[in-house]
Amino acid sequence: MESLRSVNLTPEQRKLALNTKPMNRVIRGAAGSGKTTSALFLLKVGLLHYKTMKRRTGDVTPIRAVVITFNKTLKAYVESLAREIAGDVDVEVVHLAKYMKDHYPYLDRYSLRITPQTMNIPKDVFHKSPIPYEHTLVEIEYVLGRYNHGEFDQYVEMESANRTDAYSTSKEIRRKIVDHAIKPYIEYKKANKFVDLNDLTQYFIDNKVDEFEVLIADECQDFSANDLRAIINQLS
Repeated sequence: MESLRSVNLTPEQRKLALNTKPMNRVIRGAAGSGKTTSALFLLKVGLLHYKTMKRRTGDVTPIRAVVITFNKTLKAYVESLAREIAGDVDVEVVHLAKYMKDHYPYLDRYSLRITPQTMNIPKDVFHKSPIPYEHTLVEIEYVLGRYNHGEFDQYVEMESANRTDAYSTSKEIRRKIVDHAIKPYIEYKKANKFVDLNDLTQYFIDNKVDEFEVLIADECQDFSANDLRAIINQLS
């Protein structure tokens, strides 16, 4: 196995590399604690694992590796580090929203509106919502980003009533949000041939459009739960 390029790690970061078996890992830490450095070190470890495995089996296909970022501003920085660490492996560094837009097959049929807040939805669409209009849009975005579409009963039964300080949602209120906010929102999109990023994410949860062997997601705290499900589903 070839040696790693020089990377200065703290003792805590080194612990992450002791187990080189491929698996899903979550690296948590405060801002500036070296999460991205640790993740990119694991990128190198993963690439070496697959290089060795392919060499032993005679597999000459290239390694499929990707680093997915949420922040466009940090993409160039992460891209530079990832390609330096990856060496001769062509690592794709992508912004999640752009990656999904580039691979979603139905944008010729629908108009992308990103989030509920960017659709300029008339307030009367949600006239029966139990919470104010602005909070309704926020709650729709949260629910569609966290729960699989069609499984909104989990939101009603399991969600915390005090998830946010801005408003409270009892079980009864959450049921009304599903019936008088989320469902009308879905119908509004359908009637106007709109899709949002949550629709794209759901497509990637339901369909495997890629086959990545090594996948790094940076700044995961900014991804929704469904974003992460969609990303993980693209692993080979």
